[in-house]
Order: sequence, then structure tokens, then C-alpha cells
Amino acid sequence: MALYRPRGTLARVIYAKFHNDNFLENIDTQQWYSLNCELPPRFQSKFVDLKQPDPTTVRWLERTKMLSSNIWLHLWHALARSVLQFFMTQTDINGLLKRGSMFILSEEQFCRLLEAGGFQTRSLTEPITLLDIGAGDGEVSLRVANSVNELSGNAVLQDY
Repeated sequence: MALYRPRGTLARVIYAKFHNDNFLENIDTQQWYSLNCELPPRFQSKFVDLKQPDPTTVRWLERTKMLSSNIWLHLWHALARSVLQFFMTQTDINGLLKRGSMFILSEEQFCRLLEAGGFQTRSLTEPITLLDIGAGDGEVSLRVANSVNELSGNAVLQDY
């Protein structure tokens, strides 16, 4: 029996979305936090076991699933993009429409990584400065800003 493939463009998009959503629904998210045992021991010793997604990460994943399945939002974005493309870049349009925000790690995960690196995140005895290089929409910086003493938007390069 041959694999069914829809012929119309819209039917193909819906078919692909259904299969992609099904695949994503069955992903074991704990696998994201497990160590690849093929790594050399010098890298394995640096691994920080987070075990599973924390509540902030789970909320973000659920929110993205909801937004992904909202057909009206996709239609609005398509309409807005067709109008805005005449005087804005695709990157600016995505920023304006709040599309493509990154989620690298939660504040709790960031604190655990800092603590594993020997930093004291809960005390102010050792200042921690974070440099935001401005490569995104600032969402990642907002998540980790509470864990550091200073969030800097500009860099001074020094030779050591």
C-alpha cells in the first residue's frame, strides 16, 4: 500500500502539521537533559544533570503548542506580513509580531548552571555580570537578569 499524500497545497500543509504535531507530542523531553555517553570523560565530568524540564520550561512548551495550533493567529501573521514587507525586513516583522522568541533555559536552570560553575547566585558577595550581545529579542536576558548583579548591554574588550 502506498503512503497517502494529499495533492492540494492547503491539504499538504495541514497533513504535514498534523504529523509534525504528533511527532512533537510523543517526544521524551527528559532525553533533552540526559548525557550522551559517547562524549569523552573530560566533557562528561562537566555535565550538569537537570533531569527534566522545570515548570517554567513546561509552561513555555505548552504555550508554544497552543500558539502553533491557532489558525487565526497564523492568518493574522500572514496578512500582517504581506502588508509590512513593503517597508520592514522579515526580522523586524517577526519582532513586531512577537514571532520566533527563543527559550534557551529558565531562571532556575540558569541558577543551577551558575552554582555548578562555582558561583554563588543567592548572595551578593561575588558580583556576577552578564553581557547581553543583543542578538535576539531580549527574552533570554529577561529570564536570567534576576540571577546576576549586573546586566550590561555593551562590552569593553580587554586583553589578558
